[in-house]
Amino acid sequence: MDLKRIPPYDLQTQKRYKPTRDFINKFNPHGRLLDIGGVNKMGMLLAGEFKLDYETTTADLDYTLDATKKYDTIFMFEVLEHLMNPLLCLNNIKKHCKKDTQFYLSVPRQQHLFWDCHHFHEFDKIRFEHLIKSAGFEIEAQSKHVARFNWSFYFTGIRPILRLLFFKPIYYLYKLK
Repeated sequence: MDLKRIPPYDLQTQKRYKPTRDFINKFNPHGRLLDIGGVNKMGMLLAGEFKLDYETTTADLDYTLDATKKYDTIFMFEVLEHLMNPLLCLNNIKKHCKKDTQFYLSVPRQQHLFWDCHHFHEFDKIRFEHLIKSAGFEIEAQSKHVARFNWSFYFTGIRPILRLLFFKPIYYLYKLK
């Protein structure tokens, strides 16, 4: 699957793909990949580009994640904020990790005014780092990117106009170990 085949309505994937690929490319991912959160275009594109053996989750991430397999690379893009219990999920992911597993994670970070009702959690830097440490991971590298939308999005209401003018939504990419 290539970037040109992503449907035009999926602009967020198109805009996030290049910075995400460039960040992951620094670490030379390899082997078996677990893409957490179900099948998504971003994970499939990256798996194809880095020639990873792609698998995805089918479990309810709030409660259980089958830990019978170990993976070399794990992706979890824009999932953690949707879970009721992100610490339990991260602890379950730890069971899938080998000693040298590369775990890539992204989370959005935006002003309180723009917190999303579809997110159970919105993480600021301190709380996110505490969550990662509590789950037994360490942040090895991080990268910050502004999330841009299609220009027509900004004319759909007051909050989108305010986003355009004052508060750019940001997403952070992390490599955990």
